[in-house]
Amino acid sequence: MLADLGGFRGPLDRQVLLRLPELRDILLYHVVPGLFDSSLLISGGSYATAKLPDVVVFREGAAIRLHDACVDRPTPDGFTCAEQRDFGACLQPFMTNPAEDWPAGYCQLTCERCTCDGSVPCSDVSLPDLRASNGVVHGIDRVLFAPPVFEAVPASPRPDPFVADRLTDADFEALLRQLPGGQPAVESQSGPP
Repeated sequence: MLADLGGFRGPLDRQVLLRLPELRDILLYHVVPGLFDSSLLISGGSYATAKLPDVVVFREGAAIRLHDACVDRPTPDGFTCAEQRDFGACLQPFMTNPAEDWPAGYCQLTCERCTCDGSVPCSDVSLPDLRASNGVVHGIDRVLFAPPVFEAVPASPRPDPFVADRLTDADFEALLRQLPGGQPAVESQSGPP
C-alpha cells in the first residue's frame, strides 16, 4: 500500500501512516457491507463498498478478480447510462473513446464494458473466505483505490415531438415571420376548409 501511496523510502512511523488523509477512504473502499463469501460473488456483479463506488467481481474458474476502476461516467448530453444502453449506444465510438476526464469512456459499468483481461490492473483474491468475528475477509494482492464518483449531467430540455400539435395559428404565423422575407409562405386556415 505504501508504494501505491507515492513510494516507500524507509520505515514509516505508525502515527504518520494513521495521519495520511487518503487512508480512511482507502480502507473504507476495501469494505463491502454484508456477508459475502466467495460462493456469493457473481462474475460481473457490482458490489457497493463503504466508500460508495462499486467494485466489480470477475470469476475465471476458481480465480476471483476485483476491478476497482469500472464506473459510469455519464455522457454530456444529459441522457442516463441506462438510457444510452436502451438506445443501443454502448459500443458507439463516442461511448467507448476516452471521455474528457476518464480514459475508459462513458457508461462503462452499465454497458458491461469492464474486464480483467490484462489491460486493466485488477486485484486477485489470493486468500478467499477467511472468517472474522464481524464478517468474511478476502485477502487480495494489491491496494484498491476508489475511482471518482461522477455526477450526472443535468438534462438539457429535449424537443417535444408534440409541440407542433399545440401551436395556435397565431403562434405558427409568428414562427413563419421569422423566416427570410418576414411573411408567411402560406396562408393559415382555421376550422374546416
